[in-house]
Amino acid sequence: MSYETIATIIVSLITIIAVIVTAIVVTRQEKKLHLKSSERKSSKTIEELPQHKIIPITGPITHPKQFFGREDILERIFSNWQELPLEHVAITGPEGSGKTSLLNYLRLIHNCNDLRKEQRNNWLEQKYNFMSVDFENIAVHSLEGFLRYVLKELNLHSNTKDLDDLTETLNNSLNRPTIILMDNIEFGLEISELDKRFWQYIRYLGNKNSNLGFCITSNIPIEDLNKWAEEIGKTSPAFNIYEDIKLEPLTENEAQEFLNYVPFSQSDKEWILEKGQRWPALLQIFCKVRFDYKDDWKEIGLKQIKRLSL
Repeated sequence: MSYETIATIIVSLITIIAVIVTAIVVTRQEKKLHLKSSERKSSKTIEELPQHKIIPITGPITHPKQFFGREDILERIFSNWQELPLEHVAITGPEGSGKTSLLNYLRLIHNCNDLRKEQRNNWLEQKYNFMSVDFENIAVHSLEGFLRYVLKELNLHSNTKDLDDLTETLNNSLNRPTIILMDNIEFGLEISELDKRFWQYIRYLGNKNSNLGFCITSNIPIEDLNKWAEEIGKTSPAFNIYEDIKLEPLTENEAQEFLNYVPFSQSDKEWILEKGQRWPALLQIFCKVRFDYKDDWKEIGLKQIKRLSL
């Protein structure tokens, strides 16, 4: 075989190898592009809320875009968490005043970029962990269930079996400020397995771990909550260490902003504003009924709000 033939074969092999390498690179790039595209689509699905789903909604909000007003309240809450040690907050108000919606907003807002133009998501300068415990959730009605739930929500892998272990785990593992949001605290105090010692530990954690903050909700004022806890043989987690923030009706401007997102006549909006007394739950109910019923919607709405003690 001549040198010329060998050289021709080598050149051919090099050309073939180059084509194969190029194909592999292009395929990998296409896969990366597809993956990034899928990630964007997934992110969009999670973060973005269609305009028509902002209102109506009944019950607690599930997306920050659905939350209206409370700017002064939010300023007060986040001011407690600007630096260490983290302070603790109690949000009180009657059923339907928006306590659970406020907790959902606190938990979700910093990871959400799909907002109304007047909203902001930069309340805190650094990254925080937020987790929520609803004491109406049967999964936390035992000590074991509570421990398992908290660790899972905080992405902590531990064989924690009791409150002493939980304290050690949280002290050693929290690598950033963490806020635990506790909803329906009265319900939690009534759970027999969450005894006096349990609530004493919650108070202890709040006092000793500067990286940990608590935010609880209650239908009754904190002073009454503390007295009631003593009467049933428990210790209130909020005794002397929580700032009590009471929810009142929305301001006139906040309620008007809420109603700007519904395509009703001005007279219907004025009626809803008057009868709803600017309470979030009542405004939600009247808007939902107005969408669902063409006739007698006012009468139907008035009947539906009777269950609330606002």
